Amino acid sequence: MRPGGVLEGELRFDRVLPPREVIQARLLCQRKITRRTGKSTSTSTENLWEHTQTLSASEARREMTGTALPLRVEIPAGLPCAVMEDAAFITGSGELHEWCLEVSPANGGKAAVLPLPVFVTGEQAKLAESDTSYEVEAIAPSTEQLVERLKNARMQVEFDADGLPTLFVCPPGRFRFLGLFLLIFGSLWCLVFLVLMSQGAPWIFRIVWGITSPLILGIGLWTLLHHRRVEISADELRIVNSIGPFYSWRENYAPRHIVGFTHDSNMQSGNQFYYRVRAETTFGKTKTLIDGITESITAETLAKRYEEWRDGESGLKD
Repeated sequence: MRPGGVLEGELRFDRVLPPREVIQARLLCQRKITRRTGKSTSTSTENLWEHTQTLSASEARREMTGTALPLRVEIPAGLPCAVMEDAAFITGSGELHEWCLEVSPANGGKAAVLPLPVFVTGEQAKLAESDTSYEVEAIAPSTEQLVERLKNARMQVEFDADGLPTLFVCPPGRFRFLGLFLLIFGSLWCLVFLVLMSQGAPWIFRIVWGITSPLILGIGLWTLLHHRRVEISADELRIVNSIGPFYSWRENYAPRHIVGFTHDSNMQSGNQFYYRVRAETTFGKTKTLIDGITESITAETLAKRYEEWRDGESGLKD
């Protein structure tokens, strides 16, 4: 198999499938990124491209030993090929790509994961590198995939018929594990501060612990209670932030007030990196629109969709 080609074959089961059973096949191209900080390393996995196909057992062919179910998937051109792990460490790139096929019952259940060998020839690789615009278009997730990925991150999202974002709701508690960790750690830090005060520690220690203790607790509470709602209409972008039921503030921006949209990584929890989409305004401020995204390609695609909204509205006004 190769990018730009076709995955075609049969899924073979060692039992006879009932005619009404539905099988879900999910083809994944994943990017594994290894980041090195000093002597420690961490590896995160992101879905670079995916395709889900539903198969009906009524189309299966019965055999002596079970059932064979046909499968055919077109693989877009421009996607990276699978790279052996040893080769990635030799190049020192810190990044490798893997392909796999997940097969599971459509109504839920544990998936069987099958690694796939997806390679390209040297000539095909040169052709793919020369067509960078098609490469970006090929790996960009569809609107349905964006909705599914963001809902898995506990976000409410809506898009219009053209695929432009109209609503994002980032609920409180989406980083609950990080928030709870900060509260526990901050409480222990406060306890150390009280011990230092009781034992008459030097003032430098009292000042450091006295400032950092409430700061850590405050960040933990912010992480657990912060709620953001972003509404996008034809001529306005509205951001409503709130801290629980106690305090909220609203910001409104017209397309002419937006310089551009960017995406970056601003948080790490274990081996998971989180990405965000931000808006750069003409007032010299950068506003976060959505955070807690688990794939860089998802954040990049959302930033591009926002740019399409801004460019479209600017074009209409011109």
